[in-house]
Amino acid sequence: MALNNQERTEIWARFQDDESKIRRSIDVDKSDLRAAVDAMDDWWDTVEAAGNAAIPQPARSALTGRQKKYLFMLLLQTRFNLEV
Repeated sequence: MALNNQERTEIWARFQDDESKIRRSIDVDKSDLRAAVDAMDDWWDTVEAAGNAAIPQPARSALTGRQKKYLFMLLLQTRFNLEV
């Protein structure tokens, strides 16, 4: 389920704040960044079923939705060397 407006706004603000703290400029204006947050959240709803289907059994059935999302987050952090 997509995030609500408040959650999207919080992510938008946190991203700007985090980038500012490490003195990394963002070459996009605030409204375009917000559009990116909205589009990426909408994209997640579109691909979530495909991501779930990609998990082989028995893990697909055994893992909870939360566990699958956590695993996905760990994969993203490791693949792209992200600190969250």
